[in-house]
Amino acid sequence: MIIALFQSAVFVLIGSTAISLGAVLFDRFAPALRIRERHDLALAGLLTIPAIFAFALMPGSKTAIQGFNVGSAAAAPVSVISPEALTTLPASVSSMSDPGLAGSDILTGMGFAGVCLWLIGLFWAGLSLIRDLWSLNRLTSRAKSVASPLALSRPVRLRQSADVLTPMVAGFIRPVIVIPDDFRFDEAGEAVLEHEIAHIRRHDALTGLVQRLIAGLFWWAPGVHQLNRQVHRMREVLCDEAAARTQGKPLVLAHALLDAAQKAVLARPLTLAAQAPRKSELRFRVNALTQVRAGSVRRSFLTMLTALPVLIALALVFTPRVGAVEFLESRLIQAVRQGDLANVEARLARGADVNRIWPNDGTALIEASRRSDAPMVALLLEAGAAPDLVTRQSGTALIVAARAGSLEVVDLLLEAGAQVDLAAPQNGSPLINAARGGHLDIISRLVLAGADPNGFVLADETPLINAAAAGQTGAAELLLIAGADPTLTVPAAPGDRGGPYRSPLSEAERHGQSEMVRWLEARGARHQPPQTN
Repeated sequence: MIIALFQSAVFVLIGSTAISLGAVLFDRFAPALRIRERHDLALAGLLTIPAIFAFALMPGSKTAIQGFNVGSAAAAPVSVISPEALTTLPASVSSMSDPGLAGSDILTGMGFAGVCLWLIGLFWAGLSLIRDLWSLNRLTSRAKSVASPLALSRPVRLRQSADVLTPMVAGFIRPVIVIPDDFRFDEAGEAVLEHEIAHIRRHDALTGLVQRLIAGLFWWAPGVHQLNRQVHRMREVLCDEAAARTQGKPLVLAHALLDAAQKAVLARPLTLAAQAPRKSELRFRVNALTQVRAGSVRRSFLTMLTALPVLIALALVFTPRVGAVEFLESRLIQAVRQGDLANVEARLARGADVNRIWPNDGTALIEASRRSDAPMVALLLEAGAAPDLVTRQSGTALIVAARAGSLEVVDLLLEAGAQVDLAAPQNGSPLINAARGGHLDIISRLVLAGADPNGFVLADETPLINAAAAGQTGAAELLLIAGADPTLTVPAAPGDRGGPYRSPLSEAERHGQSEMVRWLEARGARHQPPQTN
């Protein structure tokens, strides 16, 4: 889940940067009068950012998960390694590091740090939003109602307050206009109120809240803030134009803007209210007002109805998928875990991928314990890791069925084309799981289906090693009948502190399975470095 969030955030960063650059270029080269197009393109781009994040979390394309793949870079991917392949391993295999595992560890560490920082910023942004909403509600509740002597374009509720220096819209469902105590109901005042009425007509308070939520969620993305600034800037110009057309006196509003800007310099701004414009923004707004003609409305060639679907479609096509599988487990896996044969059949009939690999939702403590890494376990416990936290293991549907001991489901999955030796990181192979659980009927069925009784998966070892570690004498005996080698020794995972090599005898001893140790020694088992060339 951490890696999926981190990778999705990277795609959001890339996508938001690309969209904001496109909006900046359009703003730079489009005709000056195309204000609505600038606004709608920037807002559509901003609304596309959450879609990019959602698309990135969608299930990715099916990929084969490799086991311990040695040899050249062009070697074909394998799920397990046969004993014959083990003999070709170099003698220094114990000191080799797996680039895939090392890269995964680095990515996990980066992802964990990034997600923690993200959550801290999100918490801070949430507190800031709650504070501003509370301040806005407190402001409107303390303001007193006043009546307007002006003939405005629509009836509005006015409230007067000493806490504001310029008029502003407050509220999302039933908005009001809050005016300062010294507000004058003259020609300039009418222009300013018409500007605020334009905000109400456009439901800009709700749009601004959505902007604020997106900016808070993706606070680390510069492109999001650039799009927000452009939307705000163009929105003010659009409301200026609407007010000027309604009143028919654009220059009156231009002078009112200059007066309001002088007053707002001394104000303590409310985040959810209109901010004092910068000099460049004020100049842009005044210049735009000089181009307004009463009663004239330009036809827009680019609107939200056209820009938003196009941008979302492009995001759907170009956003890589890193896997919502990290968040929502497959219904096929759920049915297999529950042993629900009818539901498994239904999911397969609907096209569920029987060989898809689903990741664990395990913890670092579980992984360290599995590897017998005592120093790491102690460190995690000191850091507050929950020792009783239980999580689910996944893998492929066949791995889950073998782990659960459901023979009927195993048969059904094999008939549906499940790969009998397909392994999954931290989950081993189907035969490894059946051996660990002592499911004799499933061991027999998997061996008959072609499962390798000596198949090796890095960090999960072999079926016989797992049976020995779990004290499953019956499973071990069945594996020996199927051809498992009690003397087979395999390399441990890179970084595993339990020793450089694993064998059935060493793991039985390490896990205190004294009866299994005697049983193995009676059959010639011994612990020695693997034979290599």
